[in-house]
Amino acid sequence: SVLPPQISAGDQATFETATDACENTNFTLQVVGMSNVDSYEWQLPAGLVPVTTPVSTTQSIELQVNSSANDGPVTVRVRGANSAGCTSAWLEKTVTLKTAPASPGTIIGATSICKGKTATYFVPPIAGADQYEWEIPAEMSTTDIDVNADANIFATSANILTVKANSVPTGPSAPIVKLKVRGIKGG
Repeated sequence: SVLPPQISAGDQATFETATDACENTNFTLQVVGMSNVDSYEWQLPAGLVPVTTPVSTTQSIELQVNSSANDGPVTVRVRGANSAGCTSAWLEKTVTLKTAPASPGTIIGATSICKGKTATYFVPPIAGADQYEWEIPAEMSTTDIDVNADANIFATSANILTVKANSVPTGPSAPIVKLKVRGIKGG
């Protein structure tokens, strides 16, 4: 006689990574500790899609947070099944989905700065972002945040940044300022 799938108190659905998942990133869920199981049945909430189709029937599944996901917690369910048609109770794992911030608008500010001078730059608020990751040219610095002198990529909570030209030619040969910004979500 075939025994039904067994779930002990120690059985669980586990992550290879943290329980937070960001839009367009892959992560793997894996079930450990089930006995008498020949295959697994996965139930996926809206916003999570399997990386490979059809949906895995093995004890692990690789998933991706798609662009239709909403921020917040969702529940993934899995149960074991065997060749006799018996199934276990459902195991559940909560995953917090994080969607990507919107694309940034145009950075507004001076197109060139002479050596020793400062300029302030602004980007309209980025929907869904709680921080702004700025990238400035190596020959510039900022005192808006505390970064080491060589840092040219950093995150701030502000959509305004003041930079100073440190080692650029003066006068008409001053280089064009090329700043980059993107919205990010903090922990």
